[in-house]
Amino acid sequence: MDRALGVLKAHGVKRALVNAGGQVGLLGAAPKGAWKIGIKHPRKEGLLAVVQVRQGAVSTSGDYQRYFYAQGKRYHHLLDPLTGYPASKCQSATVIARTGILADLLSTACFLLGPEEGLPLVAKFKAQALVADSSGKIYATDGLSYALAKERD
Repeated sequence: MDRALGVLKAHGVKRALVNAGGQVGLLGAAPKGAWKIGIKHPRKEGLLAVVQVRQGAVSTSGDYQRYFYAQGKRYHHLLDPLTGYPASKCQSATVIARTGILADLLSTACFLLGPEEGLPLVAKFKAQALVADSSGKIYATDGLSYALAKERD
């Protein structure tokens, strides 16, 4: 995604949004200020939140797209390197950073570490994060501009 944005910029594109699956990259300002990026709810249909981003990249790591159940337990693709089993501290972790690769690395690390250890790590890199822990409780770094999506009736 970072390379795609680089190619666009090299060809004179001043404003772009590139969607690469679990990542969104931004080039230049949105037509009306900040880009509004929806974050999928990890357990329900619709959005968990909407973040406002002026530049950089947004990446989400979650347990809700690639998973299966076996004997009542959810197994997904984000493995805890200490146990070899699926990480269990989060449902999703979204990170906003200056580059796509940094956002991707931090969203995965934050997902594996959980909000208590993950959010301070994200802050060290001057990035922002929105995390749903294993119970669905929402955590965010200081200064993140977001609005929780309203429940559907």
